[in-house]
Amino acid sequence: MIDPSSFPVLFLGPMEILLVGLVLIVILFGPKAPEIAEQAGTSVGQFQKSKKEVEQEVEDVSEELDEVRGDMQIDDIDEKKNR
Repeated sequence: MIDPSSFPVLFLGPMEILLVGLVLIVILFGPKAPEIAEQAGTSVGQFQKSKKEVEQEVEDVSEELDEVRGDMQIDDIDEKKNR
């Protein structure tokens, strides 16, 4: 069996990986880091706004479908009564 302590770098947790990533970003993109962070924040905000719009559109279409289904059931009942 492989001893995990013999490969400590391979067994990093998510927080350690995040910390290493942040250090690399600071080293590689030092002066531009605030600009990159601002763009990332803007992108996340736009994504969330778009997500809410899509969820609202899906809800609206679902409500319209429910109305149409209800109308179809009423029409089907009326047709059966007239037969």
